[in-house]
Amino acid sequence: MPSAVPQGTKLGPWLFLVMVNDLGTPADLWKYVDDTSCSEIVTKGSESKLQEAVDDLSRKALIDGFQLNEAKCKELRISFSNNVHDFKPLVLNGKPLELVTSAKLLGVIISHDLKWNMHTSELSRKCSSLFYFLRQLKRSGVAPSELALFYVTCIRPVLE
Repeated sequence: MPSAVPQGTKLGPWLFLVMVNDLGTPADLWKYVDDTSCSEIVTKGSESKLQEAVDDLSRKALIDGFQLNEAKCKELRISFSNNVHDFKPLVLNGKPLELVTSAKLLGVIISHDLKWNMHTSELSRKCSSLFYFLRQLKRSGVAPSELALFYVTCIRPVLE
């Protein structure tokens, strides 16, 4: 019978670490709280072994009693080559993973060309929305000390 731990509980990250800490794959694994990312560097003329890593990860997950959700898994290819190598799409649970041009990893938007444009645009949009809310608070007569507190706790962390 499948079971789950409610998101946000203190037990969740510990159980996740118990499940994934022994995972070993031919690719690099990046584990953080309840997320895992695989990465691989494919040199010119070489073949990707990432499908093997995904299959191995999926197999080990099933042995441990949980299943990877292919709808939440994405494939991001980063390349600076003019000759784009046509890799086969990665497949998980019999379904091809969505190929994306950018992905958010630990709050940073990483694009396929490793440029900062998408990340800075998203930060600008987010800060603009927060500044609008700050102006609305000021118009409604919120005390300056409370406005400063809102700025320090909500806006400044995004800017920094």
